[in-house]
Amino acid sequence: MKKLILVVMAVMMATAMFAQKANIKKIQRMLDYANPPIQIDLTNLEPEKREEMKKLVEEALVNPETAEYFKTWEYKARIDVYERFEIMQPYAANGNAFVDKDHMKRFFQNEKDIVTSFEKYYQILTTPDAKGKLPLKEEEFNTQKILAQQGSLASRVNLYVGATQFIYDDADFALDMLENYYKSFDDPLYADLDLKNTDPNYKESAYVYATALKEKIGVNDKVIELLEKSLDTHNGAYACQELITYYREKDDKANEAKYLKYAYEKYPEFLIFGVQYANMIVNDSEKPDEVRYPETIKVCDELIKRIKDGTVPKVDSNGNPIDDSNYYQFYYFKAAALFNSKHLKEAYETFVEGNDMYPGHDELVLGAAEAAKQLARDNNDDKAMYKNAVKYYSLAEQQWPEMSDRWGYNLYVCYRLLEDEPNVAKYKKYAE
Repeated sequence: MKKLILVVMAVMMATAMFAQKANIKKIQRMLDYANPPIQIDLTNLEPEKREEMKKLVEEALVNPETAEYFKTWEYKARIDVYERFEIMQPYAANGNAFVDKDHMKRFFQNEKDIVTSFEKYYQILTTPDAKGKLPLKEEEFNTQKILAQQGSLASRVNLYVGATQFIYDDADFALDMLENYYKSFDDPLYADLDLKNTDPNYKESAYVYATALKEKIGVNDKVIELLEKSLDTHNGAYACQELITYYREKDDKANEAKYLKYAYEKYPEFLIFGVQYANMIVNDSEKPDEVRYPETIKVCDELIKRIKDGTVPKVDSNGNPIDDSNYYQFYYFKAAALFNSKHLKEAYETFVEGNDMYPGHDELVLGAAEAAKQLARDNNDDKAMYKNAVKYYSLAEQQWPEMSDRWGYNLYVCYRLLEDEPNVAKYKKYAE
C-alpha cells in the first residue's frame, strides 16, 4: 500500500511539472505568432493574450519546477518591459510629465523589476545543470545575452535617476533604488561593459547615496565616507559644504579647517567657501599676528582676483544674478589685516577700493576714515589726508546717523586740526 501511494504522488508531481512546462510552451506559441524571434515587446499581442501570459508567468514563478527555468524569466522580463509601455502612456498624454508622485514611483519601481528580471534571466542562462550542461547553445546564448543587456541597460541607469527624485520624499525608496543600482555594477550580465569606468553616474551617485542615508538615519561614518568619495565629482562642492557644516557643528576645528581650505582651493568658482575660509583665518586667534595677517591678505587677494577675472560667475545657470552681498568682506578682511600690521597706506587704499566696489558697508567707510586719520597723524598732520578722513566720516554720518559715537568726535578732531572753525563749533558737542 505504501508503494502505491508513492507511485501516485510521483504521477501527481510529474503532472504538475508537465502542466507548468505546457504553460511555458503556450506562452512561446503566443509570442512566436505575434513577434519576430527575439523581439521583447508585447504590443503585438492582443490584450486578452497579454493578460493570459501574465497569469501563466505568475503561476510559473511560484512553481518550484519552473521558478528557476530560464524561459520563465525571459517572459517575466518581457512583461516588465511592456508594463513600462503601459505606464508611459499617461505620461505622454500628460505632456511628457508624470501624473503625480505615485505615477513616477510606479515607473521607477517597474524599471527595477526590468533590471531584476533580466539579471535573473542571465544568471540562469549561465548556470549549468547537474550534468554540467547550460540551457542554451553558444550562438543562441550570445543572442540572448545581447537581448538581456539591451533590455536592461537604460533601466539600470534609471535606478539612479529614480533615487535622485525621491531623496527627500521617500528615503527608503531612494535607498532601494540605489542599492539595486550599485548591485548591478558587479552583476555578471554587464561584466564585459566595465560599468564602473563607463557609467558617468557611478562616482556621482555617492553624493545621492549619502544624502538619502542622511535623510533616513542622520550623519554616521558611512555618510561621511560617501561624502568624501563625492569630493572629486560634480557634486563635490555640495559634499564639501556638508562636511564643513558637520565638523563645525561638532566643534571639530581641525577638520572644519581642512575642508574649508580644500574647498577654497578646489572650487574657486564658489566664492562662499572663500568667505568662510577668509573668516576662519581672520578669527584664528591661535595663530600669531605675524602669521595670521599675511595669510589673510594673501587669501583675500586671491578671492578679489577671482571676482575681477571672471572665475566667479556673475549669473547662475538660469541667468539670474548671483548674490554678491558678502564680497565686500574680502576687502574688509584684507584692509583690516593691513591696518593692524601697520601698512596704513595700503589699508586706506583697500578700504576705499572696497567701498567703491561694494558701497554701503560701515566697516569699509569707517575703516577708510580711520586709516586716513592715522596716516595724517603719522605724516606730520598731513592736511590732505585729514580731508580724506573727513570725507569718509561725513559719509558715515549721512548713511548711519545713529552711529554718532563712531564719526561725531572724529569729525570734531579732524576739523580742529584742519582749523575749520565753523565745523569745529558744529561738532564740538561730540567732544563734551
